[in-house]
Amino acid sequence: MYAEVKRLLETNEPLRCANSALSDLIEESPYIANLKDAQTQKYIQDNLVDVKCLGLETVDTIVGLTDLDCIFSKWDFGSPAFEHWRQNEAETVKKLDDQVKDTQCPVTNQRPVFSSEGFVLITSTIKLPILSPHTDKKVAILTYSQDLTLQKNLFDLLELYRKYYPEQQAIKQLLIYLDIDGYFAELPTLEEMQTLFSIPQESDCSDEISNALLCNLKDNGE
Repeated sequence: MYAEVKRLLETNEPLRCANSALSDLIEESPYIANLKDAQTQKYIQDNLVDVKCLGLETVDTIVGLTDLDCIFSKWDFGSPAFEHWRQNEAETVKKLDDQVKDTQCPVTNQRPVFSSEGFVLITSTIKLPILSPHTDKKVAILTYSQDLTLQKNLFDLLELYRKYYPEQQAIKQLLIYLDIDGYFAELPTLEEMQTLFSIPQESDCSDEISNALLCNLKDNGE
């Protein structure tokens, strides 16, 4: 089927032009972007953003694979909630792809996903059908996913990590994701994390509100 998709993309002028534009879009996108065979749902093309998120080295690694084959099937972060996500993620993606095929219309979705480092990411995804201009045959599915994680409120992000990890592991993973884990000699408590996230940028440890907790955080960082 991959050969048939390639033939359709190369021999039909409208699709050949679209293929060039899609290839550029996928390769140059700052977000996850990939193209799948509409029938087999195997990857035809992917970009480095997606490959990095999956913990792979090159884009060629994923070509010809399905989501069931992808590397996240081998991940293990020691969390029952993550295990539930892993067991259901491939089927979730398949249902979205099937919806695109059945309706021939774009499908949007926003949901948490995991990266190969165990980070919980909020992605906004749109899937688009790529059709043959002569037969109306669904040739491929274009997926474009934007990472919205850093747009989330930090309190909400903390609660999201607590949903998927035990409390201390959630705090540790979030600190690593935010690249502030090196500021702490000891892992902050949940209460200290909540206090940290409540500090306005102009505040300091002289504030009377939660002063003891703030100073503990300062001491941990020294």
